[in-house]
Amino acid sequence: MIREYNVTLMAGSIACAAFLSILLLLVWLSGNALVLLVGASINIVVGGHHADDPNRDHGDESDITEAVRVSSAPLREPPGATQPFGEPP
Repeated sequence: MIREYNVTLMAGSIACAAFLSILLLLVWLSGNALVLLVGASINIVVGGHHADDPNRDHGDESDITEAVRVSSAPLREPPGATQPFGEPP
């Protein structure tokens, strides 16, 4: 009697663990799908790149080159920035 009870308890525990594992996997997959869906929606709303849409302005290559050039330019130090601390410029 006790041995049969232990086998039943063990089988029930394994079935419960398998069910919870599958449930956790489904929750994880649906969470990933939700993140991808929201990300795609934001990309569409903000105005993602649509190469197949001829009516959409894709910008100019020269604009991109100019933005890269400006963003990679070294910053200029203000006058007196190289003076030691406490001394007037």
